[in-house]
Amino acid sequence: MKHHLPHLVLAFSALVCGAASAATAFTDIDQALKAAKAKQEPVFVDFSASWCHDCHAMDAKVLNGPEWEAEQSRFVLVRSDADSVNGVAWTKKLKVPALPSYIVLNADGSERGRLMGFIPSEKFYPELNRILSGEDAFDKLKQDAQHGSVDAAAKVLAAYGERDQAADGVRWYASLPMATRKAVSADPHAALRLAVVQMTAESRKALMSNPPLPAAESARLEKDCRTHAQEALSGPIALDEYFDTARTLLACAHSLPESERKALATARLPSLTALYDSQVPSAESGIVRDATYALAFYYKALGDSAKEQAIYQRAIAIGRKSLGDGHGGFDVKRDQAMALVLNEFLANHGSQTEDIALQKAMVAAYPDNYFYQSEYGDSLLEQGHAADALPYLQYAANNASAQDKLQVTHSLAKALIALNRRPEAEKLFDAALHTAEKQFPEMTKMQMAYWKRSGGVL
Repeated sequence: MKHHLPHLVLAFSALVCGAASAATAFTDIDQALKAAKAKQEPVFVDFSASWCHDCHAMDAKVLNGPEWEAEQSRFVLVRSDADSVNGVAWTKKLKVPALPSYIVLNADGSERGRLMGFIPSEKFYPELNRILSGEDAFDKLKQDAQHGSVDAAAKVLAAYGERDQAADGVRWYASLPMATRKAVSADPHAALRLAVVQMTAESRKALMSNPPLPAAESARLEKDCRTHAQEALSGPIALDEYFDTARTLLACAHSLPESERKALATARLPSLTALYDSQVPSAESGIVRDATYALAFYYKALGDSAKEQAIYQRAIAIGRKSLGDGHGGFDVKRDQAMALVLNEFLANHGSQTEDIALQKAMVAAYPDNYFYQSEYGDSLLEQGHAADALPYLQYAANNASAQDKLQVTHSLAKALIALNRRPEAEKLFDAALHTAEKQFPEMTKMQMAYWKRSGGVL
């Protein structure tokens, strides 16, 4: 799974250091590139965040052990805080749309290749080796595709998808020789990658154009999107991508009459439920999350609110079983990624009391993680326990990353005001606002506008 950037208004984020030792990793990409030039080595940049469950899953299950230790001798390692000033600048420069993202740069800062989302070890390391060796460098893959390589064409199309540049991928594909395009269409794996890129480009243009497209053009794009989504779903598609694609398929039925939209959902629903029942309960946390949202989206389209809520309860039960300590509590260290997913579902569809208990367990297990401290403090504050929330929010505000500082300080200020300490609250918030306006002017403007609309100003 990939968790999409940017984190605007409500979806603020935080970073934690992962599996690699801080002593062996840079945190500033510009400094790492200087070191790479001196050593004549590539740079491996790990963009990850504490709110991103697949980032934690990668750290726990992939980026550790002898194989990872051996790989680190081949590059300069960067654990980049995507919410730092340096991290935000580079995510924009590299067009990083989602986390986790692992990007290999040449010493001059040009991109060699990237890997995104949760990738099992048996797939991650061979793909990383091909990028490091130059075999799967993006520019080389494009050259190989121009010379007729179907495998290279499939990888380039996948790369455009990972870069959130589907429309560019469609245009690039159109530039290939006719013989190569025919070969791509005839190859199941390559045809899948093409269908996904086409579907993504069409859905973005039909559903997200600003200003909106004329109704006829939007309907045409939605129809093409549905066609390509169906093609992708009939191909050798992975479990996580299956649910994402099914969700896009239904989203691209937006302009259809309600009866046709329901018919489409009804036709696809049996395969979705069968796959959910057979594979999702034992899957990675990211698949549990996205499969649940996809299936709930279908039930909502059918107007079945009971089954919509039931699937959320099913996901909560999966999380409880995964993390249960046998005494009615949570062993969050067993699966930190699942703890974040369960927290999300409990907050929106479950018991608030149980969610606070889970957050408390996460704070106890990871006391240096300011994001967890902020979440728990916010929950206590919402319950009217400002005094109890204060130490957690103070820790979070003192340790927050640059991009998250204003949001966390806002919560701290609300707690101080509730405790009749308004002058202190305003001083802290004004200082954080002044810094945020310099570092992230556009985001800060949007955040302040949101608070004003929602009555959240101090």
